[in-house]
Parts: sequence; C-alpha cells; structure tokens
Amino acid sequence: MKRKEVKVKVKILRREGKTMGVKARFQIIAILWCKEIPMKEGVFNMCSARRVVSMAIVMILAGLFMIQLSFAATQVFRPEDNSVYVDQRDPNENKVYQTGILTSSALDENARIVIHFDLDGWTPNLASISEAKLHLYHYRGGNYTGSRTLNVYPLTSSFGESTATWNFPWTNPGGDYDASVSASTDVPEEWENWVEWDVTDLLKNRWSNVKSCGFLIKDAVEDTPGDGPYVRFHSHRKDSLAYLEVTTAAQDVATLSEWGLVILVFLMALSTWMILRRKKSTTPKL
Repeated sequence: MKRKEVKVKVKILRREGKTMGVKARFQIIAILWCKEIPMKEGVFNMCSARRVVSMAIVMILAGLFMIQLSFAATQVFRPEDNSVYVDQRDPNENKVYQTGILTSSALDENARIVIHFDLDGWTPNLASISEAKLHLYHYRGGNYTGSRTLNVYPLTSSFGESTATWNFPWTNPGGDYDASVSASTDVPEEWENWVEWDVTDLLKNRWSNVKSCGFLIKDAVEDTPGDGPYVRFHSHRKDSLAYLEVTTAAQDVATLSEWGLVILVFLMALSTWMILRRKKSTTPKL
C-alpha cells in the first residue's frame, strides 16, 4: 500500500465515522513516514528495518571514530613568560629586555638559553609519551659555516625570566642542569627556519625537572677561540613563539578509548535488539 492510497482511505474512514485498531494506526504512521514501499501481508516491515539499520550504521561509525581518536593525542605548550638567555660577558645582567634569545661560544664569553614551559595541570603517563619535540625559530646567526650543534639539557634549578643572569639563581654559573641526559640538533648556517630537538628521553626520564625548571640550551663546544659562533632564536617577545609538542599513545587517553569501546558495544547491542524485536507486520485492514 502506498501513501496516497492510505491518505485516501483514512479520509473515507473519517467521513464514515469508523475507527482503526492501535496496530493499524502505527502501521499507517510508518507508511506515511517512510518511502512508498509495498506493505504486503506477512512481509517484514522493510521501511522500519531500513531506518533501524541505517541508524545502527551511523552510530557504529561514530563509535569507531571515537576509538580512532584515542590512538594518539598531541599537546602543544608555550613558554608563557619564561624564556631568556644568560651571558657570561655580563654575568650579573638580566637580558629580558632583548627580544631574542641566543647561544654563543667564545672564550669566557659564552651565552646559554633557559626556557620553561607551563606544564601544570597535565600529568601524562610517561610510558605513553611516544614523541616530544622542542621547536625554536632561528632568525639569525654567524661566525660558522655549514651548521652548528646545539645541545638541550633538563634544568635542575628553577628561574625567573626577569631575574635570571649568568650567576643567578644558579649554584653553578651559567645554569644548573643534568648533563647525563640531553638532546642535540644541527642548526644550519641559513637563517629563517624552524629548529627542533627530540626531547622525548628528557621528558620521560627527567619529567619532574622539565616540568618544574625547564630546559637549558647551549653550544655543544663552548669557549671557541676568537669570534665564536652565535645562533639567535625568537623568544616569546617575538612573532614566532617557541613551543613544545608532545605526542602520547593510546594508553594516555585510556578513558576516551574505554568509553568509545563501551559506546560501540552498547550501540551494536541496541541496534541488534531493535531489529530482532521487530515482528512481521501486516497491511492495515481499512
């Protein structure tokens, strides 16, 4: 029976003052709501079944998408107001007024960068950290050819951007850091490029130091005779902000993964129950 036929017969019944059973009413509603699908005696209500199956497919795909999101998560952190360099040439001078931060290597005239990222409120499962990279924008440099190797270490003492100098607040002039774990990268001679360090081991093995104190960056070979090499980066006072990018595996977002799986199983069970619950319907006898 098609929708036009149903509408005509319903009008006739109303004019004649006749009534329909509850089952017939629901079947008529189903026909009017769905497409014009024949509703023959003893045939399963394909219109309703198709709607249930379509809904089930959409919900299952949504559940799968939620689980897919749990496979990896990336966090990006900025240094806020904590990036400055300390200069051995001016051991008691704070360089916060400089818009850039730099490393340099010259005899008794070295410079190092100290930088701290705000990681408060984020406590990852350290075993789930699959990758962590520190990014700084290189905008100037000189007195070297090819490339220059810079090392990153975890600081062991905290600092204030507006008070840090070569001598303060460190126990060891130039910054207190753990030399047993580090990351290195080669900075090209060319300017205007992003430089990155793989600091995965530093975060996984020195998390408390990185979170509380930050990083120290320095030339791999300091005290170079003569006019030593220097490398300048943007600080948070320049346009291209430094950032720390941390990628965690699925277990670090286990809550999302578990809920995604629970929702998927629930929706599949609900859809199956709704389909099996459907009984064979007959054409309403008007």
